[in-house]
Amino acid sequence: MISNKIFDAITIAASGVANSVPIDIPHHVEGFFSLQIEVTGSGTAKFEYENSNDGETYVLQTADIIVSGFTATSGPGADGKDLIGSSDFDPEPCTKLKIKCTETGGADSITVIATILIR
Repeated sequence: MISNKIFDAITIAASGVANSVPIDIPHHVEGFFSLQIEVTGSGTAKFEYENSNDGETYVLQTADIIVSGFTATSGPGADGKDLIGSSDFDPEPCTKLKIKCTETGGADSITVIATILIR
């Protein structure tokens, strides 16, 4: 099992994008993923993943959206926090993965904390 904090209170400007560093996917993992997120600020977040087998070219497909329209009042507690599991976050087999967070509201920034778990 692997757990890494991939965004540590980073601020993303309106319409801005942040990419995590490449995350190695060891061959022994079972393929279960979860992403714990926390969003503050007045903007709106979209989280996606990009896959790679060669560690150089990363592919983003339309089905690779983990969650979109996420704000500081989203999540089960309406507090900008959520834990998104394999039903919504199910990457194709790959050797490396990046998480991409985009501020999609276009007017306000967001601050993001995110931790990935791979099992």
